[in-house]
Amino acid sequence: MAESVGLCPQKIEELYNNGLSTYELAKKFNVNPKSIYYQLKKGNSLRNRSEARKNAFKNGKFNLNIFKKNGQKLGEWNKENVKYGEKNHSWKGGRYKSGGYIFIYSPEHPNNNQGYVCEHRLVIEKEIGRYLENWEHIHHINGVRDDNRIENLKIVTKSTHYGEICCPYCKKEFLIR
Repeated sequence: MAESVGLCPQKIEELYNNGLSTYELAKKFNVNPKSIYYQLKKGNSLRNRSEARKNAFKNGKFNLNIFKKNGQKLGEWNKENVKYGEKNHSWKGGRYKSGGYIFIYSPEHPNNNQGYVCEHRLVIEKEIGRYLENWEHIHHINGVRDDNRIENLKIVTKSTHYGEICCPYCKKEFLIR
């Protein structure tokens, strides 16, 4: 059983400087380790982490196995354990949204960007039965980027896409980009 002694700052610093850790001191004085920590901090005799590790290693209290998991060093790259696609815990069905557009995972698509293709391009390609060329752009008629209904999509070139169009509702001309 740990002896219950009042916190004597000189005694704490002396034992700490002789190599005891804050946890060992807390156990010895039957107090919370934070109490020891604050007492040492107030006395300006707290070791930094590297000094504490060196001291623990020197006294044989440092367990090197804490840095291993299943016999492998933590942080060591192991390609066998990396999970891609559906096997990854972060997989969200191969669909994500960025900049208002929806991207679909399609690694076999010839115009994919890191395996993903804009959903509006896939919708138009399915409708016309061929892959779109890089110079062909898709315009969302109502301006809502994630509204990928076929009736809301229109194939345009870069020059017409970044120009003046007519609003289908109010019939006013306005610039798009």
